[in-house]
Formats: sequence, C-alpha cells, structure tokens
Amino acid sequence: MERELRIIGGELRRRRFRFRVDSRTRPMKDRTREAIFNLLGKPEPEVIVLDLFAGTGVMAFEALSRGAGVALCVEQHLPTAKQISQIAQLLKLQERVTVASQDVFQWWRQRCRGGAPLADQPHWVFCCPPYRLLEDEPEAIDRLIGEIWQNLPSNSWFVLEADRNFSLDRLPTANWDVRSYPPAVVYLALSQ
Repeated sequence: MERELRIIGGELRRRRFRFRVDSRTRPMKDRTREAIFNLLGKPEPEVIVLDLFAGTGVMAFEALSRGAGVALCVEQHLPTAKQISQIAQLLKLQERVTVASQDVFQWWRQRCRGGAPLADQPHWVFCCPPYRLLEDEPEAIDRLIGEIWQNLPSNSWFVLEADRNFSLDRLPTANWDVRSYPPAVVYLALSQ
C-alpha cells in the first residue's frame, strides 16, 4: 500500500512524498507529529537525530526540516530502509541523512562496543517500535531505552511512541511528559 506523507514545519514545510508502506510500518499521524514538534521546539543546528525503528523516516525528515544538523535512521526492513534513502535524495537531504538497515538492538550493541556510543552533543531520539515488540520483547526494549537514556548528553530529548498498554513504570527515572494521541501514547523527557 502506498501512502502520501508530508513535512509539517520548517524549510521543507508542505513537501509531500509517497511511501510504500508494508504491514510492519506504522507512520505517525500528522497531528501527533505536529504536537510532538510543538513540544520540542526548534532544534539547534548541532542536534543529532536518531530515528530508531524509523519506518518512513518522517520523524528524522521533520527534525531536519526544522533545523537539526544530521540524522541517523535505523530500520531493519531493507526495502523500507532503501525507501528512506530515496526520500532523503528526493528532499535533497542525502548529505544529512544516514540510513542503517539493521536491527536496532544489534545497532546499539555495536555502538556500545566502542565505549562511547553517542557523540557529546545534543540528540533528539525518536523511538517508535512496533507496538507488538513492546509486548513481545519487554526486557530488550526496556534495556535499550534505559541504556540510551543513560548515555544521552545533556539537553537531549528522548521521545517514545507506545500504545496504551505500555506502562510509565518501565521507563528510566526522569521527568516524563506523557501525552495521549489515540491510539498512540507519547513519552517525552529532556536529559539534564
């Protein structure tokens, strides 16, 4: 199935692109994405975006459109990852977008082997795993979120999209802002 997606704000505002969506991909609704970016504000140019379980990559494209410096999209499904690269070229963002066609858990383990998995500058992390994965692999997801949160430089945002079955108790201790945009529930926190 093909869907039309659009960039909501920033220099690429109103740009549209078509994306072949398979059953594993759940594009975030426009109103949810707009609400999240209204809460986050405008990113500084040094912000690094991590779009985990990237799907369409639209969270990364939106952040770049609004001023973030570079983005890494991690998406395991190879055809979907290729589409993210193609859309980056279409939007003339190919110099600022890297796509890793890799399992997110494996990607994180590889990053951690080097000892310093994240650069020492602000990050915006968008973690939008399949809802099924939140229930089927709770220990793996919770460990991933906890380790990324623990390694985030100060002034970094972590945004998790989950469903109503996910519990705030599973997240690391932080000042989480919880917003409901049915069927999604979004958890946002700024690292200190």
